[in-house]
Amino acid sequence: MKIALVIIAVVIILALLGIKYYNQFVREKLKVDKSNSNIDVVRKKRFDLIPNLIECVKKYMSYEQETLQKIVQARSSYQKAQTDHEKVMLEGILGEQLKNLFALAEEYPDLKADTQFTNLQNELSSVEGELVVAKNQYNEATRVYNEAIKVFPNNIFASVLGFKQMQFIEIDEKEKENIKVDFSK
Repeated sequence: MKIALVIIAVVIILALLGIKYYNQFVREKLKVDKSNSNIDVVRKKRFDLIPNLIECVKKYMSYEQETLQKIVQARSSYQKAQTDHEKVMLEGILGEQLKNLFALAEEYPDLKADTQFTNLQNELSSVEGELVVAKNQYNEATRVYNEAIKVFPNNIFASVLGFKQMQFIEIDEKEKENIKVDFSK
């Protein structure tokens, strides 16, 4: 009888601990999901600006159609992306093409003087800053979640309950390279 009571008590304690840890993991995973959703919201703001930017630039940059087409293609590909990994890769490509566009814009004084272009460029720059903040928040939420499922005894319950480690958003290798500045020209 005493052994049965001890077994029942252990089972109840393990069940309560399982519920406690399960709820903790779910809360942390929801924070990661929310952060990921915030990134998508900022990305959408960014992609909504692009058609306006393209239209504004078209009237000045008739000879730069290839750059504009690459931006439109990258935006279109992003909208079809299924996974977060695809989105991050395409986001990098789009960012590179936008840098090219703004570099080309330097050669068009009329475009640089256009208030609509300047406003769009400033708004896009602001959105890029928001995107960096959103990615940092995602990585922090991911760090907390990963830590929660890796520490002892959480790791035992996380394994039993099927919680897996989440991936951080990392910058690609191109962005890690040092910027080369050449003042000799």
